[in-house]
Amino acid sequence: MTDFVPHTIIWALGAFILGSIPTGLLIARSRGINIREHGSGNIGATNVRRTLGKKAGAVTFIFDVSKGLFAVLLPTWFSQHPDSIAIASTCGFASLLGHCYSPFVRFNGGKGVATGFGVFLALAPVAALVAILGFIASFRVTRIVSLSSLTGAGAFLTLICFGLPRQYHPSVWLFGVLSALLIVLRHKENIRRLIAGTESPLSEKPTRAS
Repeated sequence: MTDFVPHTIIWALGAFILGSIPTGLLIARSRGINIREHGSGNIGATNVRRTLGKKAGAVTFIFDVSKGLFAVLLPTWFSQHPDSIAIASTCGFASLLGHCYSPFVRFNGGKGVATGFGVFLALAPVAALVAILGFIASFRVTRIVSLSSLTGAGAFLTLICFGLPRQYHPSVWLFGVLSALLIVLRHKENIRRLIAGTESPLSEKPTRAS
């Protein structure tokens, strides 16, 4: 269809803006705190939880998941284009890029785990659930969020590449691989600390009063 590219660009731009909403930053600001000045300085759910406690972290996580989920569902529901699955897959990746490189935070942002989970909960739910189970299993043993996130991303990447590639539209496979690789890239500093043995486990107590 000749209108595929402009149609996709319009939807993907909206998805990028949706993904760019800095949920963690806004929630922390509602408590009078600039989250970028605390903990790791990241605006994602882990640093919000580490700084403000479980409730604030959970709210951030839910909203970040929702950004990815609705970036996929909205074009799936409302796009009239016959190749809406390719448009939805593109929008999912666009929302992940927006979350990781938000123009509202000088093109910085979160590490993409929660938003990526939301994207693939809509696009590839079996692979997404396997990934979250991998995350949970690793976290129960180590209490290290970055290692658990990388475990989940690795499980997802393995499954989407070798386990279930023929069950999905090619665009889901393509953007699944790109998304997993982006999440790993966003954890490069964590990987260095993991190798050095200096990565900290998640504490039960917030560093600031919640």
